[in-house]
Order: sequence, then C-alpha cells, then structure tokens
Amino acid sequence: MRTVLALARGDFLERVRRYGFLVTLGITVWAARAALPPRGSDYVTVRIGQHRALYNSAGVGSMVALLTGVFLTLIGFYLVKGAVERDRRTGVGKILGATRMTRVTYVLAKWLSNATVLMVIAGVMLVVAGAMQIVLGEDRRLDPVALATPFVLLTLPAMLMVAAVAVVFEMIPGLRRGLGSIAWFFLFVFGLATGVPEAGGHRPIGDPVGMRIVLPSLEQACARQYPDYVPGVGGVAVGINVSKGARSVTPFTWTGVRWTPQAVGQRAAWAALALCLALLAVPLFDRFDAGHAVARGRPWWRGRARPAARPGTAAAVPDVEAAPAHAAHPPVAALAPATRGERFAPLLRAEVALMAKGANRWWLLVALTLALLCLFLPLDGVRAVTLPLAAIWPILLWSAMGWSEARFGTDALLFSAPRPLRRQLPAAWLAGVLLATAVTGTYALRLALAGDAASLLGWLAGVLFVPSFALASGVWTGSGKLFEVAYLVLWYVGPLNHVPGLDYLGVVPGARGAHLAFIAAALALLALAYAGRARQLRG
Repeated sequence: MRTVLALARGDFLERVRRYGFLVTLGITVWAARAALPPRGSDYVTVRIGQHRALYNSAGVGSMVALLTGVFLTLIGFYLVKGAVERDRRTGVGKILGATRMTRVTYVLAKWLSNATVLMVIAGVMLVVAGAMQIVLGEDRRLDPVALATPFVLLTLPAMLMVAAVAVVFEMIPGLRRGLGSIAWFFLFVFGLATGVPEAGGHRPIGDPVGMRIVLPSLEQACARQYPDYVPGVGGVAVGINVSKGARSVTPFTWTGVRWTPQAVGQRAAWAALALCLALLAVPLFDRFDAGHAVARGRPWWRGRARPAARPGTAAAVPDVEAAPAHAAHPPVAALAPATRGERFAPLLRAEVALMAKGANRWWLLVALTLALLCLFLPLDGVRAVTLPLAAIWPILLWSAMGWSEARFGTDALLFSAPRPLRRQLPAAWLAGVLLATAVTGTYALRLALAGDAASLLGWLAGVLFVPSFALASGVWTGSGKLFEVAYLVLWYVGPLNHVPGLDYLGVVPGARGAHLAFIAAALALLALAYAGRARQLRG
C-alpha cells in the first residue's frame, strides 16, 4: 500500500502541475457558478415541473453534486484517460516495468490518481457552491454537513467508477485511444437515459450518479408544497434547460435526501464495484512489454507472429543484388525544379495516403455503404439517420490531424522542410476536406440535383468546419482528445437531434444563419491552426 500511495502521489502531482489543470479549475469555477442560476434566469439546471429547490445548504449541495456527477462523468473520463499511455510514450513505463513493481500496485496507483484528480475538481465545486449559497442569499445559513454530504455519497462513488473505467480502457489495446473515447460517450448517453427514475426498471444499486435517490426525494418535497405537481408525471429535467418558462420557476423548501441504510448501501456498492473493475484491469496489464502487446494484439486468423531474426544471422542480412550504375544515379533532367502544382500535388497525395492508413477494409466497406444509402434512401431518412452516421464515421481519421507529426516524432523533419506553413498545413487540411467530401458527397449530389441550395450550403459548412476544427485542436493541444469529445457532443446535440442553431450538415432546412456561422467558424479555426503551427515553428 505504501508503494501504491507513492506512485499515485507522484502521478497526481505530475498532472496538477500543468497549466492545463489550472485552466480546468477555472472552467470548474465557472461551471459551479452556472449550476445555480438566480431567480429570473433564462435557464434552470434541476427542474421539478415548474419548480426547483430553494438554495439552502441541502439544496445547493445536492444540486451541484448531482450536476457534478453528471457532467464530470463525461468530461472527467477524458481528463484522466491517458495516464498509462503517457508512461508508454515517455518511456517511464519501461523503467517501472523493470522494477519489482507488481501489476496490482501499478493499476491501483493509476486508479487512485485518477480518482484524486476528479475529486479535487469536485472539491472546488463544493467550495464554490458554498460561496454561491451566500451570494445568492435565498438562505444564508451555511450547514457544512448538509452541503458536503451529497458530494461524499453521490459524487465520490461516481468518480471512483469513472477512474476505474479509464484504467480498464487503457489496458485494452483497441480502447486506448480514439475508439475508447467514442465508446465512453455512447455509454454515458445510455447511462444518462436509463438513470432517471422515469426510465423505469428496478435496479438494486440504483444508478452511478445517484439520480434515482435524489430526484424522487425532490419530487416528494415539491408535491407536499405544490399539490398540483404529481410525482412521476409533472416532468423532471437535469442539465442546462433553456426555455421561456425558466424565469417563472418557483422554489420550494427541501431539507435534503434522507440517507437511509439502504441508500448509503447503494452508494457504497458503486464504490466497491469501482474497486472490482479496477482489479479487473490487472490481468490485462502487460507491464509495458512491447513484444507481449504485439503478440496479444495480433488477430487470431493471421496466425502467430514470426520471431524476429537475431543480429548476425542470415535472415537479418538483406539480400541486396548489385544495382546497375545508372540506377543509382538518375539523369540530371529528372532533378530539374518542379512547378508549384507539381510540388503540392505529391504532398497532398501523401497526406491523403497517411490519413487512409487509419482505415481498413471494413471501415471502407461501412463508409461505402453509408454513401450509397445517402444516395438511394428517401431524403428525410437520410437527414434523420444516415447522414449523421456518415458524418461521425471518420472521426478517428480527423482526430489525427494537426498532431500526428509530434505523435510519431517526425515534427522536426517536417517542420524543417521548405514552407511548412504554405504547403504541408494546407495539404493536411485539404486531405481532411476531401475525406469529408468522400463520405458525404452523395448527399450533396442529391441536393444539387434537387436544387436545394440552402441545404447544400449547410453541407458545405460541415465539409469546411470539421477538418478545420480537427486541425486547430490538434495543433494547439497536441492531442486528438479535445476534438473527439467536442465533436461528439456537437454531433449528438446538433445534427442527430436536429437542433437548428447547431446544424453544420444541412439536415435542418432553413438554418441558413447557423450554416453561415459554421463557415465563418471554419475560417477562424483555420487561421487559428496557422497561428498555432507558426508558434510551433518559432519554438
């Protein structure tokens, strides 16, 4: 245990000493402030019918803890995921693997480190929630126990579970990078949809966030003070709910959840389940043995990998025949300067080929199927399902834009080439645009044949915006994680749910303002990518 705590402490300190963690804490303070809208606001966060809980210590603590559990379950996973991969990339993992450190020690240390980072963020939310209770002034009597108890019993088990899932995902080769980020997003959406009490079904230990404990208590308190509200029928909403009726929401007094032994046991069960899940990652951990990882990751249908030949053996010496003299020295005419187009076209082909390396035959088959469905299915069905699926399918290829040079260690070579800003960066961006055109171009063809210029403008906005967003986020963050998370949320809220203000695909007829805004955002993001790459070149 002493070794576990020492490793967890070192990993935790390494994370919190980054500038990005300070930015995260700043966003946390803003989020805690936004979680408690004052009276007369245009939005409400936890709504029970047309009412909400009064901002006393129990109400403030429970509402902020519940919202922290919901949103930090999504965002927190992406914040802590990558600790094991960082050890692999920096070479620290090989040093640790050569020590007497056991698999259990390493896995538990990473789990505790992940949970500690998330709980520090939740602790900041707790402090800001107490300050907001005094500032808002609906009830200035501060009760530390009533304020902190929801964070201990609601938020802590949820963060332990998120930390454990992040460790498990990093131990599975197929889920270490972008695919794991996508899988977690859909798991989060599914868990959120089935976690509310209205979803029905009996769950012995409830839901990870604790909505099935808090929301029924809020409904009962609301029904006692407002008899017109019927629990289970009046409607419950958790999140940022913007509506005209938000200003007329009335508060009701609530003394908090009655923590019975059964309710406490449910939350303790989630904490125990998180520990079991973390221990499940132990046999999956390869101790940073690259050879073992390659052998384990080889598909079974391709047979066993051939052992590498030892240096000095015949197999290690390449069989090179003597080449003619004229083959080693091409004629001088072949080395003549090429025109600008001849210099840019091979570079663009190279960027397209690099992007295509992330797509296997099955990926191409699915992309071709979606393109054909966009061409032949009824247009309403294409806008509802097929086009959004086609727009999210290449996300892992787009997420590699802007930072693959640093990931594979070729940045020094590429940045020292002639005119990397004028040639290499536009070629990378244009490769992303061509990919977007390839997967959704059949929809644009149908719009052109139908003469639907308004929807065609929306499609053009998406073709320009998505690669620009991916390139800018990759250049500035040195990772594809920001793009994967933000694009998934934008895709889910916008095109998939047909929100006009977030339509960047042209699935909502008449959303011309949003389409023009996304085109402008694409140009701004492209300029931001140029500025970031110029900053890298100067550094």
